[in-house]
Amino acid sequence: MNLIKYFSFYYSLTRGRLLLFIGSAGISVFFEMLTAAAFLTVLQFGTNNETNKITRLVHEILTLIGITGDRDAFIFLLFSATVTIFLRSIFEIVSGVYMTRLDSMIFINMEINILKNLLSSNYEYFISQNVGTLSNAITREIRTAAASFRFYGTIIVSSFFAVLYVIIPLILRPDVVIAMMAAAVPVFFLTRIINHKSKVLSLNATDLMSKFTGNILQLLHHVKYLKSTETYPPVFKSIKSLCNNIAANANRTALWSNIGGFGIMPFAILFSVLIIYYQVIVLNVRIIDAITVLGLLYMASTRLLVIPSSYQKFMACAGSILTYEKLIDELSGNQENFEKSNNIMPDYSGKLVFNNVSFKYAKGKSPVLKTLNLEIQPKSTVAFVGGSGAGKSTIVNLITGLLKPAEGQITLSGADYNDLDMRAFRRNIGYVTQESVIFNDTALNNITFWGNPEMEDVIKVSKQASSHEFIEHMPEKYDTLLGDHGVNISGGQKQRINIARELLRNTQILILDEATSALDTETEKNIQNNIDKYRGEKTIIIIAHRLSTIKNCDRIFVLDKGDIVESGSYDELYRKNGKFRQMVDSQSLN
Repeated sequence: MNLIKYFSFYYSLTRGRLLLFIGSAGISVFFEMLTAAAFLTVLQFGTNNETNKITRLVHEILTLIGITGDRDAFIFLLFSATVTIFLRSIFEIVSGVYMTRLDSMIFINMEINILKNLLSSNYEYFISQNVGTLSNAITREIRTAAASFRFYGTIIVSSFFAVLYVIIPLILRPDVVIAMMAAAVPVFFLTRIINHKSKVLSLNATDLMSKFTGNILQLLHHVKYLKSTETYPPVFKSIKSLCNNIAANANRTALWSNIGGFGIMPFAILFSVLIIYYQVIVLNVRIIDAITVLGLLYMASTRLLVIPSSYQKFMACAGSILTYEKLIDELSGNQENFEKSNNIMPDYSGKLVFNNVSFKYAKGKSPVLKTLNLEIQPKSTVAFVGGSGAGKSTIVNLITGLLKPAEGQITLSGADYNDLDMRAFRRNIGYVTQESVIFNDTALNNITFWGNPEMEDVIKVSKQASSHEFIEHMPEKYDTLLGDHGVNISGGQKQRINIARELLRNTQILILDEATSALDTETEKNIQNNIDKYRGEKTIIIIAHRLSTIKNCDRIFVLDKGDIVESGSYDELYRKNGKFRQMVDSQSLN
């Protein structure tokens, strides 16, 4: 049992509280020892008061404190045993309650550690990960790993009591205990085999559940397509096969767990029979002494039997601990560096410049952007247009600092991006994405992000985003729950709530990434007119496929295969009769 390694793991999450738990368990054992010594001496009354080392020691202590008569000693021992039993029970209750508190604390700290590291990790690392694996780790694996502490704590407590119940018989009849330990050696090696098997099955369960969670998330995400095209049967078959594998792995885990838990019981009974026979028949020990030793060994065996059972359950959770540690290590090795001593507060009064910027994804074969040079003037409105894969979204990710150039430099007001306080910079970025960000909460909380702005300001931006009218028609108006991912409202309504949120934040930079793609022409025009009112007040960056929405931009950058092939105002580009005009004419024909 590599319990020291896991002790370090739990200690890192609980600190001194883990030691308090172990201390309370140790005090329980201490009072149990006093109880056992008192009752053992009581059992010897009427025979020989000095039949063994423990009773002799007890009588010496009684004499030392002035209790010499048998009657007084008998009453004192019974009273002492009763008090120590109560005290032991109190500390066992404290230990049990504290174990639950530590369980919850471990879960909370693990969850916070994962989310904190995940949110501060490199974006490129994040997008390279399997969503199902991350989701499974954050939900199921952390809960399982936290629950493992209950079994770990049971092992500690049971080990303390088992040692106590072995020490006393060892003092009384060392030959019997040594014989029992020798007979238990084969059982120890059998237990090791079972533990190894359980650990392997636990890791298999973790891997299977990660795949299962990922497949379910993808199924739910693509359910519209799968139902519309009746292409879900092979997907369903794949998930069903995975379910069968999970069930088979669970069955094997249960088999080995029960073998570890109950398969040792017959050996304990056999040992008990042999011990009685050896003491009474071979050694001619009095039956009361034999039963006393057997009783203590039985109590030791019951505690010892709890250990393999708890260890089996603990090992069934060990895979989740390893998964957590592996993910934490990966996240720690892929963190954004926010701790630089020369962090400069962003200055939005100057231009944003790309100087010979190239970018290629780690797993990509060719560059997405090639020696890109561009300037975005402060408080100007610019747009990036181009076909799919032209590099528009990559440029936005570079502007927000989510991605870093492979070559070249990005500066804001002359300051290198690497020297900026990136958290402060991002707090001044408003971002409306094509995929709306809606939480399962009220319309008000989705706009304010659980802040407390004046309601007048909320209504103002909602009107500018053309969302106030439909919100007012909802059952609870701004207090209406929007459902998971905004299932209770349309795609266009989701986008309008997103726009209202970013207008309320009143940031220095506003990025609109296909922000009106789900809207009808009239609503889109209305929102566009309201956003145009912010021209000259903030830097607005637009990515759009509908080229009619960017007529008023100060500058338009036309991208093709990661390079800027044209730039200028709408009218200038149209007169050039180049790629931009082809795109405009193509949309006009459509």
